[in-house]
Amino acid sequence: MTRDDLDSLSSEVERKFGKPDDTGIAVVVTCPECGKSGVIVVDAGAFAERGDGTCNYPVEGGIVCDHAFMAYIDAHFKAR
Repeated sequence: MTRDDLDSLSSEVERKFGKPDDTGIAVVVTCPECGKSGVIVVDAGAFAERGDGTCNYPVEGGIVCDHAFMAYIDAHFKAR
């Protein structure tokens, strides 16, 4: 994924959800079934609640692609 691709995805997120506030973090995720990438906005507070620095985040079908999947986000806001 190129920098232009990431910028395009970021713009798409802003159009759909507005600019992330102080608690929302934009994270690039990839569907494990079809390989399509997209951006989701993750609530930073979810990490504080877990305490171990990871978060399992459900991605509904239609957000990134037609598939629903779990995104595993680490404390550095990277999908694993």
